Amino acid sequence: MTQDAFDQFDKMTVSTQLEIASVCDDIKALLLAKNAKYGDSALNPCRVFSKASAIEQILVRIDDKLNRVSQGIGLLADDEDVINDLIGYLILLKIALKRQKPTGPDLLTGYDFERSENGYLGGDPWTGIDIEPVFTFRVA
Repeated sequence: MTQDAFDQFDKMTVSTQLEIASVCDDIKALLLAKNAKYGDSALNPCRVFSKASAIEQILVRIDDKLNRVSQGIGLLADDEDVINDLIGYLILLKIALKRQKPTGPDLLTGYDFERSENGYLGGDPWTGIDIEPVFTFRVA
């Protein structure tokens, strides 16, 4: 690979990293705004009618979004809010699972919780891999 090709590849990598950071920042802002607006209802539901756990309620919300997409009501190309909502619910699910004390079968797989050294559920393909972001920026 020539130095010019390497520099072009490096610029594309940095550009992608910046785009990833920007999208993550947008999702973070959306989640924080909704959390403030709705009073932490996803992770701490008031349970007036439903007695289901926060995890089960988040799973239902994810199912509802996916059902809308599968029926053509919220097509991905036409409704980016569906994408953002799904990403947000998956982040909330990850938080809820992390908060849950492992006392029984995992609701998602039916297996007992088992954490690997990186904190993910057992069987995670990234086990043992350092996934800390490394950013190197050069001013041209």
